[in-house]
Amino acid sequence: MSVQNERQEKERKDKKRKTDGEEVKPQKSTEKSEAKDETRNTEHAKENKTKTRKEEPRKGARQEKTDTNPKATPMMNDRIAKKAYEVIALAKKSKSLKLGANEVIKNLQKGDIELIFIAGNVKPFAIIEPIMYHCETKNRTFYFVPSAAALGKACELSRPVAACAIIYSENPAIRKLCSEIRETMSSLE
Repeated sequence: MSVQNERQEKERKDKKRKTDGEEVKPQKSTEKSEAKDETRNTEHAKENKTKTRKEEPRKGARQEKTDTNPKATPMMNDRIAKKAYEVIALAKKSKSLKLGANEVIKNLQKGDIELIFIAGNVKPFAIIEPIMYHCETKNRTFYFVPSAAALGKACELSRPVAACAIIYSENPAIRKLCSEIRETMSSLE
């Protein structure tokens, strides 16, 4: 029999075994190509293992909430941050909230701002340094919240927010919460 006939015969047998439910083993190639395939497979497996280890955290391990900048002081704790998010939601409803670094700086220069919240994990941090400078020159209070994403959520946005400011408002609930935040933050410092 010729080589071509042998191949055809083998293919027919393989097809018959597949239909009968038997497992068909592939043909083995030469020893050199097998060695190459094995080294490729082991290298590929090693790469996959290292990738999965880096990407997937251990079970039961706590992940860090945010990566805050060490310059971000005074930082609010979670309890006070909840109050801040409440004030932001109230200010948003009463339309006395300004969002974003540029809007905050504009209103700081006008002198309309009562309280400023800045995200502590903004990258690059240079984005919010002008806000800090203007607050110090105008003698306005600003506080850092742990997360830009949480600040955006409090502002009812799907995007992270670097900074937001509450403008002077006639709403007594907003004024009361702002004064509570100031008092608790001053007692922590």
